[in-house]
Amino acid sequence: MSLQAIALEAGRSDKATRAAVDIIEFIESSWGLNISLFPVQRVILKAHYGLALDDTVHDVVVTDWRRENPQKLTEAGYLRKLYAEGRSNIKEVEPGRQRRELVLSIGRRSGKTFLCACVVAYEVYKLILKDNPQSYYGIPKTNVIQLISVATDKDQAGLLYNEASGHFSNCAFYKPYTANNTMSYAKFQSPEDIKRFGRYVDDPTAKATIKVSFKSCVAKGLRGAGNIVIILD
Repeated sequence: MSLQAIALEAGRSDKATRAAVDIIEFIESSWGLNISLFPVQRVILKAHYGLALDDTVHDVVVTDWRRENPQKLTEAGYLRKLYAEGRSNIKEVEPGRQRRELVLSIGRRSGKTFLCACVVAYEVYKLILKDNPQSYYGIPKTNVIQLISVATDKDQAGLLYNEASGHFSNCAFYKPYTANNTMSYAKFQSPEDIKRFGRYVDDPTAKATIKVSFKSCVAKGLRGAGNIVIILD
């Protein structure tokens, strides 16, 4: 069974795990990434993770292409507007239904790398909270679970690495679990790794089974790994 198929069955696992907060709280909380999101960024992330959109507060401001004629919308109203204009394939968010794929057609300097880095950071956070993610997903204990970002070239991949590594460095949550980092990947120990192999900070040979990789689209070894999250930039 593929890791993707296993992930779809994860909700049926009897393995108890620590409950994770939603991605909005994780990003904006002082103990998390401590970043304030723009309203549209909140809509994108909520739509992907199946979080209810607000339909009372009009804090989404849209304009025409000249940046004139501003219009204030709620989060739900903004998504309905996108759907009506043919710019979204969903009209509303179904709370609790997480989208397995998120496809965004967004121009340069619009925050794609920022959003991707937040998703990477959040998914690592969720894996660590599972204590023993391999057992949770029903795979061998020593298998590495990987999150991978693929960009057009090495330099572009490096942009996401820099953004994500900043989150890993600045958020105290990751500190006990961080293992070795290079310019192309970051490794983390799950609580089970620490229990079985000891802490990386005490023994640099201690195994870490959560890996975040940043590679160009022509790099070798993109296929074959147990990729739980794939980001194509």
